[in-house]
Order: sequence, then structure tokens, then C-alpha cells
Amino acid sequence: MNLLLKTELHKRCHSIIFILGITCLLIYNIFDLILTDYDFEVGWSFFLFQKTSLLLVVVAINASLTISQDICGKTVNNKILLGYNVTDIYNTQIIAGIVEALSLFLIDTASIIIFSLINNFTMDISISNFIINLIIIIISITVISVFLTTFAIFIPYRILSLFIIVGISLVLFQKGEDLSINLFQPAKTILFNEHENEQALDNPLYVKGTKRNLYNLELLISPYAQVQYEKFILFESTEQKMNSSLILKQSTYHFEFIAIGITEILVLYFFGRNALIYRLR
Repeated sequence: MNLLLKTELHKRCHSIIFILGITCLLIYNIFDLILTDYDFEVGWSFFLFQKTSLLLVVVAINASLTISQDICGKTVNNKILLGYNVTDIYNTQIIAGIVEALSLFLIDTASIIIFSLINNFTMDISISNFIINLIIIIISITVISVFLTTFAIFIPYRILSLFIIVGISLVLFQKGEDLSINLFQPAKTILFNEHENEQALDNPLYVKGTKRNLYNLELLISPYAQVQYEKFILFESTEQKMNSSLILKQSTYHFEFIAIGITEILVLYFFGRNALIYRLR
């Protein structure tokens, strides 16, 4: 399996899609952090986790093209003839997808930190908060990578696979962004006051009741929503944390995201493995 994994990683990490993804991330960060002037004090946390959805679209493109080529082009049969079993082939695709996604994410995050230091941006969050958020988003990325690999197995045609998987990814990311913006709305605000000195009033955009519970449930189970919400967690107050949780309302961070994410990884993994075994019978 080690040789198979090395081959798959080499193929993904040397693909034009992957190289273009890294290039675009670095160019974007150079322009955003170094070549742009700000007239106010800027903190590095403002730039963190902003492009996670975009880099996961790159992973979606690579996953759909790679897996559909293996299945449609009968490459997978050649691997079986060489002595690899279906589980080894599936594990290779899973690990390669996760490594690809995390590589893009860590390159993006590392470049943000380095460029922020070069430009003397304020380090405005604690290391512990940053690490916890990093763990949450790494698990979310892993869930999405396993989901993309599993989903690609069911679509036999390469172009069809590309359009469906990328299309679904874009829709789910947009839905996750809308959800995150709605959940982060404060209960009180002064934005709708007619006079500046008036007290904060109820925010008409604040979601209440059953609708908020449904939003919280979707946030809890959807990694696509979580990777969009991560940029808000760094600035989340205690009250906002309580309003965007279903389980651990009193905890500082969303440890429930970690627990649910690990569960989803296991469920998707076993489902995808069995689906591939059934497909290749």
C-alpha cells in the first residue's frame, strides 16, 4: 500500500490543479497582506480561515477527476491485478485527499502568519485559541475530503463527476456561509438606531426560536457550514457561543464540532469502503 500511496500522492501533488491552487493562494495572500495598505491597525486573525472553501473546491476538482479516471478507465482493475485489494485502493484515495486538502490549508495558514510578521500585523488572538480552532477546521476538512472521495465513487463518468461534485460543493459552501452570517448576528445592535446616542435595540436580523435551533443543528452536522463559521469563532463572545451551540453551551469552544466530525469521518469511511467493494464486484 505504501507504494500505491506514494504514487497517488505524487499524482495529486504534481497535478496542474494542485499547483495552480497553491500559486493562487500565495498570490492572493501576498496582495492582501503585503501589497495592500491599511489606514488602521490590522490583526492577523482577520485573514485566517477566509479561503478554506476555495481550496476545498480545488480538492473537489482533483478528487472527481482522479477517482472517476481510476474507475472509468479501469485503472483500478490494474491495481487489483497487481495484488492490491479494494480496501487498500480506497484507503489510498482517502489519505491522498486528506493530505492534499491539509497541505493547501497549511500552506495558506503558514503564508498568512509569515506575511503578517513581515508586515508587522498585530497578533491579536492567543495561541491556545488559534490551536483549538485549527483542530476544529482540520477535522472539518478531513470530513469533507472523505465525503468527496466517497461521493465520487458513485459517479462513473469523468465530466459528469466534475460538474456534480464541484456544483454540490459550491452550493453547500454558499449555504454554509449564509448560515454562518445569520448565526453570528448579535441579539442587540445600534446599527438601526436613528440617533447615535440611543441604546442598543433588538436586531431585526437576529434569528430566534425553532429556526435558530435548526440552524444550530445544521452547523453541528455540516462541515461545509463549520469551515465557513470558523472565521467567526475567533471573535465569538460567550453569549454568541451559547446562541450557536446545541450541546456544550457553556464551554469556551465548539468541542462538539470535534466529536461530531470524528463520528462523521468513521461513518463516511465505512460507507465509502463498502460502496467501492460493491461497485467492483
